[in-house]
Amino acid sequence: MTGLKLNTEAEQFFSAIAPTSGGKSEVTFNYLALLHQGQYVLICSRLYYIHKTRVPFSHIATERIRAGQYRLSDLKSTPRELVQQILSGTVKTPNGDLHFPIDGFGNTHTTFQPFHAAGLASQSRMNVLRIDSGGPSVDTVPLDWELKATPTPFDGLHELLSYYSIGEIAGNQCVFEAVAHNVAVVDSESAVTGTTANMKIRVVDGLPVEKASIGYRVLLNREVIVRDTVAGNAMKWEVIDDLQVGSVSIEVPRAAVVQCIACYNGVAQSSYWIADNANFQNPRRAAYEAFDPGLSILNGFLQFAEGSAKGKPQHDLETGVSWLLWMLGFSAAHLGATAKTSDAADLIVATPNGSIAVVECTLGLLKAENKLANIVKRTEEVKERLQRSNNGHLQVIPAIVSSLAREKLAADLEQAEKLGVLVLTKENLQEGVNRTMLIPDADQYYREAIEVVRAGVEKHRAKAEEKNGR
Repeated sequence: MTGLKLNTEAEQFFSAIAPTSGGKSEVTFNYLALLHQGQYVLICSRLYYIHKTRVPFSHIATERIRAGQYRLSDLKSTPRELVQQILSGTVKTPNGDLHFPIDGFGNTHTTFQPFHAAGLASQSRMNVLRIDSGGPSVDTVPLDWELKATPTPFDGLHELLSYYSIGEIAGNQCVFEAVAHNVAVVDSESAVTGTTANMKIRVVDGLPVEKASIGYRVLLNREVIVRDTVAGNAMKWEVIDDLQVGSVSIEVPRAAVVQCIACYNGVAQSSYWIADNANFQNPRRAAYEAFDPGLSILNGFLQFAEGSAKGKPQHDLETGVSWLLWMLGFSAAHLGATAKTSDAADLIVATPNGSIAVVECTLGLLKAENKLANIVKRTEEVKERLQRSNNGHLQVIPAIVSSLAREKLAADLEQAEKLGVLVLTKENLQEGVNRTMLIPDADQYYREAIEVVRAGVEKHRAKAEEKNGR
């Protein structure tokens, strides 16, 4: 059924991933279905293209819950056929039919994102096809206790969703996503040592390595002095942990920073910055590392390191974020550092041009402790103060920084986008640490943040207009 015709967005998804298809990637179907009016309705489900899954091929079945992961071959289906089943309302499995509500609850809505935010946060390409529809309301409390009683007990739906990498329940919506991860990535072992840049890329096993390449830009004092690409057949290749690893070395000036770009079949897959840890262009990071060599304390405060939850994790996260933003060129006032300003925002940061961000930090979800409502309120207070002091021309945005991965915040992101709140997650913090190797440019980072906020607000405005038929 390779000629199966799908809707426009689904066709765009499959066309986008066609140049990088093949290899030994797993294709899986992960799902959560709940009993409603005599049938199991797919609340959250995903089709995954992934190199190697750590999720077990197992299934949970209770009176009201069905969840687990199938190999697509177990469903005797191709990816296109599975998407067609979703669009037609029924997915057939060896354990019975699962239903996707294409009518009765609300209109089905399909979108294709060739550059999903979760991928961009880690500088990777991620193609995502999303199909959502109105669904039944979900009372999680009785379901949580039902899961506690299973022979392989779960603490509740939240743990189950995380265990099977399904995402989060999105209100009274049923959501299906087809997720195609990048097939090539810059290896984190890439590094600059002295005047030599050692670049490595990893490619999914089974893909022809001659179609891979690594592009690079060499920067010195904010100027790009070299731009070039090394073809796959000019690299040295070996197989490590079921991945094809290609490597090449180039000469660079001392203290240069190198942006490496992994490509496959002419399609950019991931980007990564490397530099010599002994020689930085960023004077702020060089000064900071006099007291925290290798950023070990900072990484712990940002929740990257083992044992980082000890001590006062909330205060440590706020402190780590303020240090990171300072290294990126911002001026940062850590108001949350003292009990006397405990009712204030955690941080206020400013760029050299005077643009301001009001920042809250959290170890958990965005809606915890009214974080979303509070940051919007506090941002409006700052805007009013600026207006009264004849500084109303300055830009001010609200931001929430979470130490959680973006996927774990899926249920909260929509509301944050609607409110115009910038959300920075674990992936953004990691990318921020990478950027500290460059000469800081806070105003440029702020412009990027403004575009993210505007895009989120516009997306939901357009979706609302479409729903209202305007």
